[in-house]
Amino acid sequence: MNLKKLIEQIDEDYYKSNSYYLSLTDPKEFAKRVALEFGKQCFEAGFIMGARSEFGGGFDQPNFEDYLKSLENE
Repeated sequence: MNLKKLIEQIDEDYYKSNSYYLSLTDPKEFAKRVALEFGKQCFEAGFIMGARSEFGGGFDQPNFEDYLKSLENE
């Protein structure tokens, strides 16, 4: 999903759940959610490209949340 569609989808999903747009009421939280979701997509795409370059050998399924936690410990 491209970034523009991702932004629209996050705001629309939030609106459906809460009856207001997060982008208007809390732009910092909205930006954080967009950044995390976009980062997750990039992380997963990187894993796929890495697995392809290694012909799928020896890679475990990526876990973005574990990756973020590992960054906090550095």
